[in-house]
Amino acid sequence: MKEQDGISLIEQVIADDNLWRAYKKVRKNKGAPGVDGITVYQLKSHMEKYYQPLKEKLKDG
Repeated sequence: MKEQDGISLIEQVIADDNLWRAYKKVRKNKGAPGVDGITVYQLKSHMEKYYQPLKEKLKDG
């Protein structure tokens, strides 16, 4: 994967500040549930539970 300033794109995407910033935008916009049916109001607890394992899977490819 290409790197920018020594940081790969996936690392930029899964950076804590980036993901939580995206979450806040979705919540502010009252985004619709995704294909998994998780509402924006359920998303925070879901992210808190699954964020680290998902982040590791994404980093590992």
